[in-house]
Amino acid sequence: MAIRFAPDRFASALAITLLLSGAVGCVSSGTYDEVVAEREKLAQEKSQLQTRLSVLQDRIDVANETVRVQADEMSRMQAAYQGLVTALDDEVSRKEIQVEEMKYGVRVAIPHDILFDSGSARLNERGYEVISDVAVALANLPYQIVVAGHTDNVPIGPAIQARFPTNWDLSSARAASVVDELENDGVAPTRMVVVGFGKWAPVASNDTPEGRAENRRIEIRLRPVTESDILSNRSIE
Repeated sequence: MAIRFAPDRFASALAITLLLSGAVGCVSSGTYDEVVAEREKLAQEKSQLQTRLSVLQDRIDVANETVRVQADEMSRMQAAYQGLVTALDDEVSRKEIQVEEMKYGVRVAIPHDILFDSGSARLNERGYEVISDVAVALANLPYQIVVAGHTDNVPIGPAIQARFPTNWDLSSARAASVVDELENDGVAPTRMVVVGFGKWAPVASNDTPEGRAENRRIEIRLRPVTESDILSNRSIE
């Protein structure tokens, strides 16, 4: 038996078939474009993340190197501290010198009575001996040396005002005398700095004789700045 289609039904069926085919094609094309766009976006994000990762890795490498350098510097400074304590053992045991390890460097404190006669900025006989021993301990260490003079808060008396009008002058002159002797005993002058604090950096109360005696001192500070750093104008915070 022959199968016959009504023309209207055939046209309608054909139209529906074409419409569905076009719809599927549109969906497929749209999905493909979206996939391509998403893939490009992910590739771009991956590239950005790789760049950030590289930057972070560089920062980590720099931080690790900084930590390593600081650890090495601390180790060398601790060795310098131990060397000073050993070299100045006699003076330390007699409490003529105090050696202290600081956060940045080493501090050597010497009461002014050990080094100078009252009202004088010239080293006395014992002062020459002590500074000579200090020079031997410092000579082979590569670090900067800051020599600071300190006084109590008692005004300069009339007998020496012509030479030292203020405590600033006296403290600076005493620090300079120590530096001169250190240089004479072989410490490189390019490593040394002279500072006078006068009465303005006390370590004890000036209200008692004992406190004033403690404030009258010379401090020699070893700082982790090398001679080459000094000559190239580098410093440390």
